[in-house]
Amino acid sequence: MIIRHTAGAVAAYVGITFLLPVLLQRIPGTPSRYTPVGILANSVSAVVPQSHQVSAPTGFLLMVLYCTIILGIGTALIARRDA
Repeated sequence: MIIRHTAGAVAAYVGITFLLPVLLQRIPGTPSRYTPVGILANSVSAVVPQSHQVSAPTGFLLMVLYCTIILGIGTALIARRDA
């Protein structure tokens, strides 16, 4: 709903989901652990909580926040453009 063209939407998805965490790993302080891929990797691979990763409740709340933001932006844009 945010990006109307299929190719643009796929490129944005790949860029944000896969390329952004790789680029964020270069920044000190590991902000890549707050990306959806970092949260997924921590929840799938870690049986013992890691000190440098987000906790499970925090990861869940971040994923809910990401979904809420994206759905809110999509709803606002579709209401404005297609109403």
